[in-house]
Amino acid sequence: MNRILINSYLKAAKRSCPRKYKKQLAEELENSLVEFCEGNENVTKQTIENKFGNPKQYATEFVSVYGQDELKKELNRMKKIRVVVIGTIVLALLLLFGTVMLIIHWNEKSKPAFVYYNVSEGFVNENDN
Repeated sequence: MNRILINSYLKAAKRSCPRKYKKQLAEELENSLVEFCEGNENVTKQTIENKFGNPKQYATEFVSVYGQDELKKELNRMKKIRVVVIGTIVLALLLLFGTVMLIIHWNEKSKPAFVYYNVSEGFVNENDN
């Protein structure tokens, strides 16, 4: 008899719950209902509703609490992603700056010496003499 009451309450609660949260609601609520029914001999639909509330209200409260937890997790994940992206950008800029400095230093160090050529106006061929 208890299993029928548990299934009935679960079904009513799941109907009032968005699809996204149905699995979590069913797992958590079923465990709580089984534990409650095992502790009480004369369980009725009314005693279940007195303990857990109306199935629709239970589902609404579950979604609001679970949704907030999920939102917090998502915000924390986005915060971590932002930190990694900013860190990567800073590291890339530091590497770019270091590379530019190395190139400038290398160019200064290996600068060719000035070579002067004496260029005359006329071209003299030695074979012409």
